[in-house]
Amino acid sequence: MSGFNFLVNVVSALIAYTYQEKKPSLNIRLPQLGDLPAVIV
Repeated sequence: MSGFNFLVNVVSALIAYTYQEKKPSLNIRLPQLGDLPAVIV
């Protein structure tokens, strides 16, 4: 039952977010791709 409640909360949060006039942003600027460390999977 808690999984269902989690999904309901996520969906309702996304719906509320889409109706906001001014959406919050973090203003993150990514560095050059060459400066990023290599990730080996």
